[in-house]
Amino acid sequence: KNFKKITIPFYVANGNCDKLVDPAGSNALMAETKTPAAKKKSVLYDKNWHGLPHEPEWKEIFTDMFDWLEMILFGCTSKSASSSSLSTTSSSSSSSSSSSSSSSSSS
Repeated sequence: KNFKKITIPFYVANGNCDKLVDPAGSNALMAETKTPAAKKKSVLYDKNWHGLPHEPEWKEIFTDMFDWLEMILFGCTSKSASSSSLSTTSSSSSSSSSSSSSSSSSS
């Protein structure tokens, strides 16, 4: 396998009902690459198939992907940037949310 040659950041998304791509391949990719753990992410979307952009949850899927990309490129997401700007301007803001996990991801 050539997985051990991979060192660049990557994001992989699968639907757990996908009949074309076995999500186990994503698990092998995550385990065998030399990409640091903080620079790679695998998400498994429950009750989704192969065409993730065409699934009913497509907005959530793209949001998750773009949040990860922002984190890789800029060190934060637009959500966390908005939260931090709100907390510095509003004294009534008492909670912050983590943008690094996906609610539809199952591990």
